[in-house]
Amino acid sequence: MAQVRQRAEMAKRFMDDEAYPVVMAEIRKGAIGAFLQVSGTQEDREEAHSVIVAAERFETILKGWIDEHTFNEQKKGQHRGTD
Repeated sequence: MAQVRQRAEMAKRFMDDEAYPVVMAEIRKGAIGAFLQVSGTQEDREEAHSVIVAAERFETILKGWIDEHTFNEQKKGQHRGTD
């Protein structure tokens, strides 16, 4: 449980940092630019797609850590009627 809490706290601090949305926006902006560039190659578009997928996966992992901790905390406060 402590590891879940620590990961959630770390993810929250990271996502709350003022640099986080700026960096994520720059990553997306650069990747989207590759899609919109007429002179871009198929390889450029595939790389841009991979970057977007990786950024989304990164965010999903961080949010998952936070959600897991939140779920565990909510579950702790519940009492089963059969106990």
